[in-house]
Amino acid sequence: MMNALIESPSLPKSRKRFQAFTLAELLICLSLVGVIAAYAIPKLFNAQQGEASNAIVKEVAGMISDAYIKYKANGGDINGQTPAVLMPYINYVKMETTGTIDYWPTVPGSIACGAGAPCYTLHNGAKLRIWGCGMTGTNTTNAVGFIIDPDGIDSGISLVDGPSKSIALMLYYNGRLATIGTVTPNTANGCNANIMPFPSADPSWFHWG
Repeated sequence: MMNALIESPSLPKSRKRFQAFTLAELLICLSLVGVIAAYAIPKLFNAQQGEASNAIVKEVAGMISDAYIKYKANGGDINGQTPAVLMPYINYVKMETTGTIDYWPTVPGSIACGAGAPCYTLHNGAKLRIWGCGMTGTNTTNAVGFIIDPDGIDSGISLVDGPSKSIALMLYYNGRLATIGTVTPNTANGCNANIMPFPSADPSWFHWG
């Protein structure tokens, strides 16, 4: 005898209920997203700008070091000379004796380009301003100075540590480069006899590593 196949009646499928957001909830979410974006986007932009500025400054530092090596290889002695003697060994676009660039953090306003301390526009867009002070000895504390504005534009904003703010570098007789914040105590050049480390003058975005 064949077993009869008994089909059980199909059960009704359960219905899922979907609850939509109300207009008020959507407006609250959009407001929160706007607040987060207003806070995060400028910080992200400044961080990216800062890294770009840091890369430019390190590139210029490499140019200065290479120029000093070439200058010495050609028999040059920077003792008694200003940084101008190194500029023939740096590939720049033009020299300017007018105009201004950003000063470094903690110093209000701008610094001028002049006949004794010209600014050189570089191919990466930065401006390199030399200090019109010469090397006054051959010790490890004797140096000449440079100011680098990464974007070459005077922002006109005082005391702001932004990505375009300049940084000062000191080149020592032995070839070492240091920022104004990490100079050897009592560093000397033709303008100053006892330059001390000034860490807050270094932009927060700059790092050698």
